[in-house]
Amino acid sequence: MPPNGQGDPADGWNRKEPGPPPSRARITTPGPSTIRTELEQPARGEDLVRIAVEDDGRGIPEELLEHVFEPFFTTKGEGGGTGLGLPMVYGIAIQHGGTVSVTSRPGEGTRFEVRLPASDRARELEAAEATGC
Repeated sequence: MPPNGQGDPADGWNRKEPGPPPSRARITTPGPSTIRTELEQPARGEDLVRIAVEDDGRGIPEELLEHVFEPFFTTKGEGGGTGLGLPMVYGIAIQHGGTVSVTSRPGEGTRFEVRLPASDRARELEAAEATGC
């Protein structure tokens, strides 16, 4: 660790207080969800890291799907949400040259996919995982 107590961003973490790196993120959802990450290597173009989050919940009605990335759009009552979470995800993905998509079927669930340009580090991790190293 550098003498200033900050982790090297290249190591995937950056903190101001000394100590070990934080543990892996834990994502908790109110119901069953699946979160997958994958390195996509299309035949043409840039490698992408895909993060897919899906559930088997109520789904999002078709008439609301076009609004989910709009700032302050929410279907929750007062005190239930600000409507900023998905617009922030969308903005961050776009700023990093990526995309966000959503598919949903009422009664069957919803799937969000974030695709971001892959870094050399992502390729190294994918290769290490594939070889068991």
